Amino acid sequence: MIRPETAGDRPGILALTGAAFAVADRPGEVPVEVGLYEQLFDCDEYIPELSLAAVKRGERAIMLLGSTEYYPRFGFVPASELDIEPPEAAWGDHFQALLLPVLRTGVGIRDAGADHSRGLPPAAGPPEPPVSGTFRYAAPFNDL
Repeated sequence: MIRPETAGDRPGILALTGAAFAVADRPGEVPVEVGLYEQLFDCDEYIPELSLAAVKRGERAIMLLGSTEYYPRFGFVPASELDIEPPEAAWGDHFQALLLPVLRTGVGIRDAGADHSRGLPPAAGPPEPPVSGTFRYAAPFNDL
C-alpha cells in the first residue's frame, strides 16, 4: 500500500536510507543521502503530501529491471536464480528479485540460506511456498 508520508515516517526513512547507502569500508559514516533527506525535511519548499511511504501488505517479493552492479547491494539477485522469469527473456540477469522476509521460513526455497532479507528476521507461521514462474506486469504497464 502506498500512502502519503507523515512526520512519524521520517526516522524509518532515514534509517532505511542509511542502510541502503552505507559503505562497508566506512563503518559509522553517515551516508550523504541521509543528510540530504534531513535537509529536505527541514526545507520550506518540502511538501510532505507529495512524498509517499510504502506499507508492506504481505507481498513476497519485489521485482525490478536494473543494474546488476548496483541493486545486489540491497539484496537483489537475478530473478532466474529464484525460478522467476522475466516477461522478456532478453532482460536476463537485469531482471532482479528481492525476497521479502515472509519467505525466510519457506521450505524448498533454493537460496533460503542467503541473506536476501538484509537482516530482517524470518516471519513466524507456516512455511510459504516459494515465488516462481513468469512475471507479468498489469495490463496498463504492457500498453506503455
